[in-house]
Amino acid sequence: MLPSTFRMSIELLDDLYDCAGYRSAIAVNKKKGSGTYSFVKELASFFRNFGLLINIGLQFKRLAADKPQAKLFFLGSTINQAKVLLSLSSFIENRVFFSTMDIKNSPEETIVIPNNLKRSFSWLYNLAVVLYRISNKFSSNSKVYNAHPVKPKNTFSELFFWRIALRLIKPKIICFSNDHSHSNRSLMLAAKIEGITTLYLQHADITEKFPRLITSYAFLDGKKALKCLQARGIDDCKVYLTGPLRMNQLDQKSNNLRNI
Repeated sequence: MLPSTFRMSIELLDDLYDCAGYRSAIAVNKKKGSGTYSFVKELASFFRNFGLLINIGLQFKRLAADKPQAKLFFLGSTINQAKVLLSLSSFIENRVFFSTMDIKNSPEETIVIPNNLKRSFSWLYNLAVVLYRISNKFSSNSKVYNAHPVKPKNTFSELFFWRIALRLIKPKIICFSNDHSHSNRSLMLAAKIEGITTLYLQHADITEKFPRLITSYAFLDGKKALKCLQARGIDDCKVYLTGPLRMNQLDQKSNNLRNI
């Protein structure tokens, strides 16, 4: 699991490399975050968060028992992302809200998973690299890894966290309204690996700088958004042109969502 998670975290970040602003995001000191001192800090952070991780794990197990095959709404990290999902959620039964922040005026309880908790497994990153190098011919053409070998740590940790979490929760579907942050894509990719259906609901304008579409389904505003994403690739995603969901034109969209 460690080597494959490392490989996929590299692929995920390479996919984002050409997105707007991402080049500057990785243009940091190459020495930062590496070495023994960094490893000790990461390991200490893991033990500090150990109780919280156990608590979240138990929460996930209870969730799987209480709401088997739940529909997860990943509300993301901004109010704007949350609004489009909350506008549709009332049409869906057996729903559960997740977020990386407290969502004001949420109609139901939201399970908040802070970023620092998802990044508790970064201390395993170097081990994953070693194991991957032993078992595979390491690809040296990774743009992100070559630019900054320790940058993938957080993405690796989040992907590892979500792979474990999804095996505990076993949801039927996960809904997103942002598909270009590395945090959201970590969950998307983890779901894809675990064979879980994913759905992207467009919440803002899309440009050709967006990464390829990797969800199972997508509800897009119109042909312009589809053309932009086709330029990057839409894999095997099934696309519906629904018009702006954020404009509360919900009848047809909710029917489509019920049928997935």
